[in-house]
Amino acid sequence: MYSLTPLLDNKATLRASLQNGKTEYLQVQPDTTPNETQISITKDEVNDLPLRRYSGRVHLISRDADVADAAAEISGEDYLGFDTETRPAFNKGEIYPTALLQLAGAKSVYLFELQYIDDLDPVFDILENEAVIKAGVAIRDDLRKLQEIRPFEPRSCLEISSFTQRAGIVNTGLRSLAAYYLGFRVSKNAQLSNWSRRRLSSNQITYAATDAWVSRLLYKKLCKLDLLTDSSGAIETVGAAIS
Repeated sequence: MYSLTPLLDNKATLRASLQNGKTEYLQVQPDTTPNETQISITKDEVNDLPLRRYSGRVHLISRDADVADAAAEISGEDYLGFDTETRPAFNKGEIYPTALLQLAGAKSVYLFELQYIDDLDPVFDILENEAVIKAGVAIRDDLRKLQEIRPFEPRSCLEISSFTQRAGIVNTGLRSLAAYYLGFRVSKNAQLSNWSRRRLSSNQITYAATDAWVSRLLYKKLCKLDLLTDSSGAIETVGAAIS
C-alpha cells in the first residue's frame, strides 16, 4: 500500500477531516510498513457523535425455499459488508454456534438465520466466491466459527482493521472505526442478546443489519482513501488458510 502522511498537525483536526471527507494526504513511495502516526479516539468522543442505524430494506431468511433466491441476488454484488452474531455464553463451558450471518449489499441487507436452514450450500458458495469481496471487522474469528458449521474455503474476505491500523488508527472495533471514518456512532445495546431465539426482535434485526451496513460503508470509504492496496497494488484478503 502507499504510506499516507496526513497534511495535518493534530489528531482532532485529522478526525474532523476524516469525517467530512476532506482529509488531504501526501502520497510518498509505496510502503507496506505501518504509519508511524498513532491516532486513537476515546469512548467519550465516540459518544458525542450522532447515532445512526440502518433504515433500508432487510431480508430475514430462515427457510430453505428463500436461500437460493437471496444468494443469487447477493452474487451480483461487487462487495458486501460482512458480520455474524452468536448467542453469548455467560457460564463456563457454554459454546454456541453462529446463529446469524449478515451480508450487506448496495440496496438491501440479508440476514441468514443459519440454525433454521438445512441447505446452507448457497450461503457458503458466496463466502467462497472470489468475485465478491466480503469486508468486515474481526472477520477471521467469524470465519473460523462458520467453518465449525461446515468446512469451506473463504475467498475475498477482507479484514478492515488490518488496513486502518496501517493508517495509524489504534482503535480496531467497528464502533470506533465508524466514528473515525464515517462520523457517526452505532449502538451496541443488542450485542449480548439471545441470537438463537426463534423470533428476533426488531431491535436485534436493526442492530444486525446496521453492523453489516457499516462494514460496507467502511470498505467504500477506505477504497476512496486508497488504503486497501498492498505494495503490488492488489487488495489483501483472507485466503483459504485461517490460522
